[in-house]
Amino acid sequence: EEASCTIACFSGALYKDGERTAFDVKKCTGCGLCSLACPYGVVWTDKIAHKCDLCEGRAEPACVATCPANALTTDYELASRRERARAARAAAKGGRR
Repeated sequence: EEASCTIACFSGALYKDGERTAFDVKKCTGCGLCSLACPYGVVWTDKIAHKCDLCEGRAEPACVATCPANALTTDYELASRRERARAARAAAKGGRR
């Protein structure tokens, strides 16, 4: 499945590389559309786009390994369950996420 940020990236700087989304800084125009399209908040711009690469080459990302609250995960199924539970709690209270 194509990531929303790669669909928004008209320059081809963000692209699918197997199972992950990769980034080619040389192709980035800095338009920021990828950042707006990313539902996870892992793409940001500072005149050019930056994308979390999950600390490629490490066993796990540094942020996950050092998070004192153990709130970060690369277990996407767990993250999805957490998000659905958060949304259900908000809906039960009559509010939005």
